[in-house]
Amino acid sequence: MSSETTKYSHLSMKSFVFLILLLAAQWSFAQRPPYDLAAGFRTGPTTGVNLKGFFSDNSAAEGILGWRRNGLYLAGLYEFHLPLADLDGNQFFVYLGGGAHVAHREGRWSPIFEDEFRQTDVGLDGVIGLELALDYLPFAFSLDYKPGLNFNNPDVYWNDLGLSVRFILK
Repeated sequence: MSSETTKYSHLSMKSFVFLILLLAAQWSFAQRPPYDLAAGFRTGPTTGVNLKGFFSDNSAAEGILGWRRNGLYLAGLYEFHLPLADLDGNQFFVYLGGGAHVAHREGRWSPIFEDEFRQTDVGLDGVIGLELALDYLPFAFSLDYKPGLNFNNPDVYWNDLGLSVRFILK
């Protein structure tokens, strides 16, 4: 390896270590969660109601009851929140986590075929998103990506991009 390559390799390692230290410092100054409990509405491929509650400064649980692909969908998620910014009391967070779902669907596969189906799916969900909690109004907004994979039908994998609006209860 040439000395020039080693020099740049060392520089990128310093940048990586600096980034890790910066993220660690950000996590160590975690903000108090903007609310304890909020309920609202979610739109996207899964449309329905959701309830989210914080049980520590950066840990929350979210439940979603919705309509997806001709059926009911129920999911429970654990989310880890990292503060991004606090602008005049308005708090921005990024969150990631995962959980599980149960869904029951029935209907026709397509308008062309007459075969009807009934199917119950059980599987895992992941989640990553951004959330804004307003200081001057009791509302929180989030945009998230939530992929899911079924255990009983591994061919069924879905992508779910959703927007939630929640009313802060306390």
